[in-house]
Amino acid sequence: MDYGTDLGAEFQTGLSENASWSLTDPPTAAQDGTWQAGASILSSGIGYQGVNVYPNPASDHINISILEPAVVFNYIRIINLSGEVVFDRNVDPDLRQFHIRVNLPPGFYFAQMGLNNRPRFTKKLVIRN
Repeated sequence: MDYGTDLGAEFQTGLSENASWSLTDPPTAAQDGTWQAGASILSSGIGYQGVNVYPNPASDHINISILEPAVVFNYIRIINLSGEVVFDRNVDPDLRQFHIRVNLPPGFYFAQMGLNNRPRFTKKLVIRN
């Protein structure tokens, strides 16, 4: 793709300011008449508003709420800092709320959600007593 090319009126919706595109209205910014098409990469979850993992820090459970209709996951994993998967569950991609009991030693973990064994969202998670 030739960056900076005018793609025509049907693509003139601007660029996402937070690099998180969706099927709903993303925040956009004018580009002085030049418009570009982009893609979303939802792997880090840092600052991403479509998924909430709470409470964090957690003790015996976590809740996961998927707020963005376009976001679809079919698994949830919790991974320790050594990279070991300590929790792994396949989930129904149509569900938007999850309540997960955790029985883990206090420490730092990653809550990871993905689709077809490909991570799409990772959030830092703290477990405490």
